[in-house]
Formats: sequence, C-alpha cells, structure tokens
Amino acid sequence: MLAQVERLSTYEKAMLFQFFDESDDLNDHILTPRADSLQGPELETLLADLSFRRQMASVLTEFDPENFAQRVFGTVSALFRVTEKLRRVQAELKVQVNLFEMPVDIKTFWINSKREFQLGITSRDQRITNLEVEKTEIIRNFREDTLKLLQEHDRDKRGLRTQAEDLRLQVEMEKSRRQTWNLNLLGRPLAQLT
Repeated sequence: MLAQVERLSTYEKAMLFQFFDESDDLNDHILTPRADSLQGPELETLLADLSFRRQMASVLTEFDPENFAQRVFGTVSALFRVTEKLRRVQAELKVQVNLFEMPVDIKTFWINSKREFQLGITSRDQRITNLEVEKTEIIRNFREDTLKLLQEHDRDKRGLRTQAEDLRLQVEMEKSRRQTWNLNLLGRPLAQLT
C-alpha cells in the first residue's frame, strides 16, 4: 500500500447515495478504496495495461499530477467532512421543524415580519430603480442641453465671422473710395475746388 486511505462507512455511503439517481451505482461516481490494496505483480500488471494508461492520461490532461496520490486519497477525507456537515444540517433541520409547531400568534408574527421585510426590500428596489431612471433622464437632458449650447455657439461664431468679413470689406471699400476721392481732389486745380 502506497498511502493510508480512509474508508467511507456504509452509513456515509448511504448519505451520499441520496445525491444520485436510484439507478446509479454510487461506486461509479466516487472513489472507493479496494478491500485489499494491490501488491507486486498485480500492481505491475495494472500499470502495464493500455486501458488503465489511457484512463490515467485522461485524468492527467485535466488535473495537475503534483501530489496526485495525496489529493486522490484526500477526496475521501473531503467526503467524510461533507457527510459530517450533512449530518449536522439534518440535525439542525429537525430542531427547526419545531418552528412549525409554534403557537399561532408567534407564527403569524413571524410571517408578518417576513412579509414586511420583503416589502421593505421591494420598496428599496423600487426607489433604486426610480433613482436610476431619474439619473438617466438627467444625463440625457444634460447631453441634449450641452449639444444645443455647442450648436448655438457654432452658429454665433459663424455669424460673427460673417459680420467681421462684411465689416472688413466695408472698411476696404471705404479706404478705396477715400483714396479715389483724395486722388481726385489732389488732381484738380485749386480754382476748380472753390
């Protein structure tokens, strides 16, 4: 034997059996130690078997081989812990069955408290939903207002550029007209001006 292996009792196997279909064999789904471990030639024959090698290759493609034997043997220990936890939960459930044997007033109080708690959660969820809708609406309105302001700013900027260009052209025309007028004045004799 390569390592010490814990074994599941018949009771623990029965507890685990409830998680499988009735037609399933529990031993097909969990690791179950042999009654006697393989020794010498039997072990060597198994290790040389092609079917066994394929199965091991299949396992090793999915699982890390480091401490493999220890972890395989550890699964039985984990099943022990699971069945122990299951036993504790079942014991707690038996205690909680007494809740259903409470006097009617206490049951009513408990049911009403639970209903009020659920209504409180529903009310809170509704408020959160309403706040999310309001937030979405505020963000949408902000984006629309910002877009309108940017568009208005662009229109104003284009209008100012057009006005500036018109004024520049008017100034140029006025300069040109004054130069022409000045040239005309300078070119006439003084007598004609009076």
